[in-house]
Amino acid sequence: MLNLEDLMARGNYASTTATTGPTLTASGLIKQMQRVRRMIDLAEAGRIAPSGPLQVPESPMALQAVPVKRHKKRRNQTEAYHLRVQKKWTKRHGTKQVPAAYMIDNSVIGGYGQTLVAHPSIVARLKAPNEKGNRPA
Repeated sequence: MLNLEDLMARGNYASTTATTGPTLTASGLIKQMQRVRRMIDLAEAGRIAPSGPLQVPESPMALQAVPVKRHKKRRNQTEAYHLRVQKKWTKRHGTKQVPAAYMIDNSVIGGYGQTLVAHPSIVARLKAPNEKGNRPA
């Protein structure tokens, strides 16, 4: 069996795995093994679930403001004209709140993984099977 620690003591030998891939060194292998070991330790401690389900808490506050009336961009209209008219229509007709979902990166708040926050109507649609008996993909 190949002992990577002995290989590191003798020197940093490089071996090419593929002609187009990066050169693989013993130090790189050890770093990769340590990274995987840390992830496994965290998963066993319950802090992350690398292949587990995504957390989806329901929140009635998960809403998005969309314009009540949308301007349809036609062939001969420039993007600037379309956006200018859409801005005027939004000011005149206002916006409405529609159910939405958004992703939170837990590393920003000191956690691990990601959380999907969704409106209850979206969660109910995802849980309900369709006419074929399958859940929507």
